[in-house]
Amino acid sequence: MDRAGARDDTATIERSNSRRDGEHSDSRLRAGRRALRAFDAYVRAARQRPPPTSLDERLFAQAGKFSRRADAVELVDELKAQGLVNAFVVTEDGRRKSVHRVRVGPLPDDAQVKRMNDRLRDLGAKRSRSVVMP
Repeated sequence: MDRAGARDDTATIERSNSRRDGEHSDSRLRAGRRALRAFDAYVRAARQRPPPTSLDERLFAQAGKFSRRADAVELVDELKAQGLVNAFVVTEDGRRKSVHRVRVGPLPDDAQVKRMNDRLRDLGAKRSRSVVMP
């Protein structure tokens, strides 16, 4: 093969590769646009959802929080002995340590939560407070 023929073959291969690279970047561009359209549709749908209603939320009274689970379980046992059978422990794992919260409920309304907090304070839970959970 002479030099001119080799140059023609090289030029043909380069044009072919260039076309394929262009097609490849076009397909990536189309895929990116599809992903953006899908994300936009997701955001629009999320904005149209109604805010959570009171039916989606449950009310609780929190009797205390502890770093040791044994202390939380001990308080639950004491509360159950006092007739609060719906007392339980919620454990939240943090980066360094866990927090164990003692809660009573669910309770039907804010008035019941307030009464429960007053009762818990009478039983010695100085920092009793209201909690809303989904």
